[in-house]
Amino acid sequence: MFASFIRPKNLSKKMMRVIFFIYLSVTCLITSMQFLTEYLKTQNSILNELKQLEETVHKPIATSLWQYNHNQLDALIAGLVKMPIIEGVDIIDNNSQNIFLKEPTICHRPPYHFLIPLQI
Repeated sequence: MFASFIRPKNLSKKMMRVIFFIYLSVTCLITSMQFLTEYLKTQNSILNELKQLEETVHKPIATSLWQYNHNQLDALIAGLVKMPIIEGVDIIDNNSQNIFLKEPTICHRPPYHFLIPLQI
């Protein structure tokens, strides 16, 4: 029984098997391409949103750091971390020293880290 499925003797069964495997492979290829394009589109929109946030908060963070206004800096970063798209905020100087670190309250680390360098 199993041998007749693997090597059918009828031409119709052979054609049906070939057509089914071609259909299955084309369907898998198209579905994987659609998943990839959706993933890339979503990743691009997240990056664009992070860049817009960087443009929005760059000046206030720079001013807070320059004036040593830690209350305003804490308020800005607390507002950023409350956003659903942001898991944590690190402010690092040019010597790779942490100036400020606000990690997520959830125990897991995000799968991606988007580094947005600020020149102050």
